[in-house]
Amino acid sequence: MKHKILFAVMAFAYLLPFWTAAQEEAAYSLIVNNTFIPKYGYVDKDGTFVIDFKYRDAQEFSEGLAAVLYGGKWGFIDKNETFVIPNKYTNAESFHEGIARVQFIVDKRRQWGYIDKNGNEIIPPKYAEAGLFSEGLARVNVNKKWGYIDKDGNEIVAPKYNLAGAFSDGLAPVQMLEKRIEKWGFIDANGNEVIPLIYNKAGEFSEGLAPVMKAIKSTQKWGFIDRQGNEVIPLKYNQVNTFSEGLVAVYVAKKTNTSPKGWGFIDLDG
Repeated sequence: MKHKILFAVMAFAYLLPFWTAAQEEAAYSLIVNNTFIPKYGYVDKDGTFVIDFKYRDAQEFSEGLAAVLYGGKWGFIDKNETFVIPNKYTNAESFHEGIARVQFIVDKRRQWGYIDKNGNEIIPPKYAEAGLFSEGLARVNVNKKWGYIDKDGNEIVAPKYNLAGAFSDGLAPVQMLEKRIEKWGFIDANGNEVIPLIYNKAGEFSEGLAPVMKAIKSTQKWGFIDRQGNEVIPLKYNQVNTFSEGLVAVYVAKKTNTSPKGWGFIDLDG
C-alpha cells in the first residue's frame, strides 16, 4: 500500500522529526499513527508509505532489519515486510554490529540474550539486563552489578559497577557508589580505569569528548573531558547534550559575564 502523507501535522506524529544517520542508511523512517491504539509503520524520504500501520510497536531499521511487535511477540522484518526472524520474543532491540539483544521468559523471569542476523542464538538468555554491542563489547547485569562481555559471551570486564554505559572512542563510563554518592569515571576495553571515578555524572564519548558533571554547592556543573581525562571545556554549564557534527547544546541557568542565560551551542573548543 503506497500513498502520500497529506496531513502529517494533523493526522500523524513522527517519532523523530529529522533523519538520523541510521535512517539515512535505511532510507526508511519509523512513524506512528495518532489513534487511541497506536500502530507503527514506515515511510521513505518522500513521505511515501512503504510499510503501512500494522505493528503495535517497532524500532528503526538497522543493518537491513527492524524489530517489530506483531501478534504479541517481537521479531525482525526486512524492507519487504518479510519476517526473516520469527516473532517469538517477549522483547527485542535493533541490530548493532551484526548482533541483536532479545528477551525470553526463562523460569518465569525475563532474561536477555543475543542472536545473529540469521536468528541463531549466540549468547543464551541469562541476563536480567543487557545493552547493545558497541566496539565489540556489551554491558550486562549479573546479580545487580554491571560488567562487559564480548561477542562470544566471554566475560571481559567483571560485573562490579552499579551503572555502566556503552563503549565509544575506546572508553566506557562506569559508576560506583561511595557513601551513597555517585562516582563516575571511564574504563578501557580491558577493564582498566583510565579516568578516575571522580565525577558525579558522566556520559559516553562523542567526537573525542565526553560530558562530565560535578555537584558544586548543590548545583550541577557540566563540562567536557578528552580521552586523557583533561577538562578541555570547563565545568560551568547546568545542562549539556553530546557533541554531534562539531557542536553541542548547553544550558546556563543564570547569566554570567561570559555566558548568557538559556540554551546555546558551543564547538569542540568551547
